[in-house]
Parts: sequence; structure tokens; C-alpha cells
Amino acid sequence: MQKISLYKISLLIVVLSTFGHVLGIKIGSDAFDKLFKLIMSASVVVVLMLSLFKLKGEKINYTFLNLYIILIYGTFIISVLANSPIEYIPSILRFTMYLLACLVTYRYIEVNGLDYLIRILKSVIKFAVIITIIIGFSEVLFWDIRFMNGAYRLSGQFLGHPLAYAMFLIVLIVFTYELKIFDKNKIVRWVMLSMLIYLFMNTHSRAPIFGLCISYAIYVFIKDKNILKQFRNILIILIALSSVILVVINTDISPRIKKVFISKNSLKDNSTNTRFEIIDNTFEGMDIVDKTIGVGLGGFNRFYELHTHQLGVAAHNNYLLFFAEGGFVGLFIFILYQITLFYFLYVFVRKKERIYKGINLNRLIFVVVFFFEFLAFLLNNYYFYNSQIFVFVIIGLMLYLNKNQNKYAF
Repeated sequence: MQKISLYKISLLIVVLSTFGHVLGIKIGSDAFDKLFKLIMSASVVVVLMLSLFKLKGEKINYTFLNLYIILIYGTFIISVLANSPIEYIPSILRFTMYLLACLVTYRYIEVNGLDYLIRILKSVIKFAVIITIIIGFSEVLFWDIRFMNGAYRLSGQFLGHPLAYAMFLIVLIVFTYELKIFDKNKIVRWVMLSMLIYLFMNTHSRAPIFGLCISYAIYVFIKDKNILKQFRNILIILIALSSVILVVINTDISPRIKKVFISKNSLKDNSTNTRFEIIDNTFEGMDIVDKTIGVGLGGFNRFYELHTHQLGVAAHNNYLLFFAEGGFVGLFIFILYQITLFYFLYVFVRKKERIYKGINLNRLIFVVVFFFEFLAFLLNNYYFYNSQIFVFVIIGLMLYLNKNQNKYAF
């Protein structure tokens, strides 16, 4: 029973930690926000490590995981030598949390079975959905919704950060739909999903909205080996996307996405310009050593501040982040990590259909991993552990299912 509670507690801490940003803003302390996140992430790491120490099994050895470990702990060593603990401790906690979530998930399924994982995920996501809907509609009804980048954008418990909110909502939407949460009453389930989608669309975050649609579309395309079925799937996807685009263009359901299709300057708004400015400033500020081995894990903010005198600026791009913090060496390893992970994911989905008790595990795994690891490169996904940890939970599930192909009747 203790093993079960430890795993569940770690995920519940992650869900509850989404309130840290709201508390920090309400208290009026950015330091509180950072300290709260640090304590929460450290707590999750400790709980996951305790869980892993209690479990025994064969070594989990996969190329992309080894590359991840080399990248993260290599840049961490550089950061220890070049930066202060306040820079690298939060980052190494986050990345270690992701790795542990993957390993512990694998071990827990090995010990307790697949039903256990699904049951735990359902209960945790159900709790997260309920509190997120309550807070989200409280913002709609009672709070001041912020006008940012051309739209009034919801941000829920991530108050003032609609992008972080959108990514957390993607986790809730995909898990609720794919795991059939609230399955005892289909009306309740679809009402909950509809409310989550409403909140998600009103974050007006363009990349997450496009990315989620693209992830499902690509899954539909690659899951079939038959060429005729693939051609049919392409037509269905094009018709569906065209219909959605027509609705967006002819309504104000999503003004920021509408601008992409009707404005000549759609890619020249403040959000896009800021990203290009960060890229330019980063390249200009790096010397030959920085470009070779980077400024170290977690060192981007301090590096950027020193060269531009701008506080709290994030890379907004995983490739830029790992180039800045790991140099060309780090960027090369990160790209290798992505290539090997994508190849593994592609082969995994194509090899065998896995529908377990009505749950399409292949689709759940593909959409979550493909979106966050490949399409979210402009979204700072590694910063937001509230959503990213669930990605590595799913990667752990994928690794287990790949190793135990014949253990379950799919």
C-alpha cells in the first residue's frame, strides 16, 4: 500500500503545485513563487527517489534515455563550475524529476500491473480536472481576464501565464479523453471535456492549439500501413482542418489564430518578434567557449541578463535553450535524443495496435509524446514540470509496453 501511495502522492504534489504562481502573485512576491516551485519540485524528486529505491528490476537501458542523461548531467557539471546554485538547482531538480517519473512508472507497472497505473492516473487527473474547471470558470466569472498579445487570455491557476495553463490543459484534455475518465456517466464526461476545451481555446495560445490538432492528425496518418487507408486519412484530415479554419476565419472564436490566416503581418506580433529578438541577442552574447560547451544547465537567464540587462527572460525555444546551456555539443546531443526518441515512438506505434479495456494506448502515447517532445519546442515545455512530468510518465509506459509486448492481450 505504501508503494501505491508514494507514487500517487508524487503526482498529486505536482497537481497541487500549480497553485504556486497564483499564491505568489496574490501575496505580491516573485520570490515566494520561485521558492514554492523549488520546494514542490524537490518534494516530488524525494518521493520518486524513495519509490525507486524500494523497487527492484532489470536495468532500463534505451538510447534516447542515455542521451537525455548525458545531456542533462553534462550541462549540470558545466553549470556547477560556472554558475551559482540558485541557477542550476531548480533546473536539475526539474530534469531529474522527469527522468525519475519515467523510471518509477516503468517499475510500478512491472510490480503492480497496468491496471494500477491507469487507476492512479484516472484518480489524479480527475482531481486535477475538477479543481482546474472550478478555478478556470471562477476566472471567467469573477476575475479580471488579462489582455495579452491581442486577446483576452485565460490563465487559471497559472495566473498571468496562459501558455503554461494551455499546456496543463492539454494534459487534462488528452488524458480525460483517452483514459475515458468520468466513464461511469458519458454526459458528465463530455460536459467536463467541453469545459476543458472551452478554457483551452480561451487561452488563445496558437502553438498549443495547432500542435494538438497536428499531433492527432499525424497519428491518424501513420497508424495504418495500408497506402489506400493513409490516402483516405489524409483527405479526412484536410477536410477537418479546412472546416476548422473556415470557422476560425469567419468568427471571433480565436482572434489570434484568425490573425494568422487573414493578416499579412500575422507573424510580426509582439510574441513572435520577442522570440526572434531573444535568438539574436543570445547568439551575439555568446563567445567561442559558450558556443562550444554552453553556459551550463539553468544558466540561460543569468547569461541573458548580463548581456541585455533584461530580467527573467526564457529561451522560448528548446533548441536555443540547449544550444545556450550546452553549446554546439549540447545541441547535437539534444537533436540525437529527439531523433532516437521519434524513431522509437514511430516504430512503437506501427508495430502493434494496443487497445486495453477500451483505451487506445498507442494514441495516448503518441499524442502526448509527439506534442510535448517535438511540437512544443517553442513552448518552454521543460520549464513547466506540472505538465512535462506526465509526458515522462507516458514515456515510462511506452518503454514498459515495448519490453512486454505479449504480457497483455490487446
